[in-house]
Amino acid sequence: MSTKFVWLILIVIIGLCNQLLGIAQQENATEAKQEKPDPGEREMIETELKIVDPDGHLVADAEVYGSGLRTRVDRFSGDGWNAEQIKYVTDEAGIVKVRYPKFVVEKLETGQVNWTVNHDGFMTFRGDIKVDNKSPEIQLKRGCRVALNAIHGETGQKITSDLYAVMG
Repeated sequence: MSTKFVWLILIVIIGLCNQLLGIAQQENATEAKQEKPDPGEREMIETELKIVDPDGHLVADAEVYGSGLRTRVDRFSGDGWNAEQIKYVTDEAGIVKVRYPKFVVEKLETGQVNWTVNHDGFMTFRGDIKVDNKSPEIQLKRGCRVALNAIHGETGQKITSDLYAVMG
C-alpha cells in the first residue's frame, strides 16, 4: 500500500512541475513578444515646423509632406519615406506639428528630413531641414503655379495631360 501511495504522490508532483514549467514558458514567450518591436513599426519623433513668407510672416494652410530622410553620419545617404507620407497643414499661426522616423532603415539616427511645402500663393519648397534645429523654420518664395492647355507643336493635337509652369 505504501508503494502505491509513493507512486501517486510522485505522479502528482511531476504533474505540478509540468504545469509550473508550462506557465513559466508562456510568461517568457509573452515577455519576448513584448520586448521585440514590430519590424514594420518605426520609432517616431514629433517636432514643430514654422512656415513663413519672404517677409517673415507666418503662412496658414500650407500643406507639408515628409518625403525623405538623411542620416547624421553621411548627409548624402538617404531613405525613401513614401510609405509613411502624410499631409500636414499649418494652423492659422503658420505652425504645424509633424512626425518623422527617429532612424533610417539602416538603424542610423536621422539627421535631416526632406520636407515639401505647398501653398497656392508661393513656389513649392523642397529641401532638407536638420533635426537638431529646435524650431525649424521654412521660408517660402513668392511665385505661383499655372495650369495650361496646350497644342502639340508637331502633331497639332491638344495635349490632354496637365502642364505646369513655375514662375519665381
